[in-house]
Amino acid sequence: MVSDANYEVVAAIRSIRSHSVASLAVLLWDFLLMMGDEVHCIWTMKGHPIKWLYFLLRYFPLFAQILHQIVFPDLSGRDTLSPIGCKLWHAYMIILIQVITIALELVLALRVVALFGRHRWVSGLLGCIMAIEILCVLPHAWTCIRYYQYCILYTLSPVVQIQAAAAVVVQTTLVCMTLCGIVFRDGGFLRTTIAFQIVRDGTITYFAIMALICCGFTMIKLHWYPATLFFWAVTVHSISGTRLILNMACLRGEELSQENENNIFTTLIDVSANFMPEV
Repeated sequence: MVSDANYEVVAAIRSIRSHSVASLAVLLWDFLLMMGDEVHCIWTMKGHPIKWLYFLLRYFPLFAQILHQIVFPDLSGRDTLSPIGCKLWHAYMIILIQVITIALELVLALRVVALFGRHRWVSGLLGCIMAIEILCVLPHAWTCIRYYQYCILYTLSPVVQIQAAAAVVVQTTLVCMTLCGIVFRDGGFLRTTIAFQIVRDGTITYFAIMALICCGFTMIKLHWYPATLFFWAVTVHSISGTRLILNMACLRGEELSQENENNIFTTLIDVSANFMPEV
């Protein structure tokens, strides 16, 4: 007979494993789907921070997800793993999510700074908000982690909840400033392709991250296995960030090949020029 405790461990491992494979499959699907646009719009760039930021958001999570499939059997479900090793694994999960979260927020912040004409107060404000977010999370990435037998997370640690709350504040600030930059700076709303692109991509990213966070708090209430959320967070952040950059890069190529369709909105077209380098 299998005890209830052992059955719960087996069920947890099976659930986490299936979600890790599914999240990798989605990430690989998006990678293959966007490969043509990536080669055309990203690889042809000269060395530029945006290009390397794209590669960070695309390939770092992809390699991490592949690595997870290799090391996962040795990290979860084994009572022989030391408490230090287990805490290192959980700290790695927190730090990885924070790194790709900051990378995604940096993409959104660059769009906002470009919309506001690269004013120093805008970059300073966003820089301070993101720095506070980092300081709220990373110093506690080790101290707030509990050890669970078999190295399976059954509850979200306090630092993850702080991480989620900080992400809500930063993401809400970024999407509100994006809307304000388009509405008040240029006296119109969604009157050009570039304006629609900025609002659409930013809004989709915002709701994707909010849905991810809501799933995390739902897991707390329903006592599901929160470790499954980690793998989906890696995939969602990677897809959101790379599509933000890729859509802007490809759209800029289209805008440069045409005459200015509306001189009133040359500032909005310049957003893509400020955001992306010449290709």
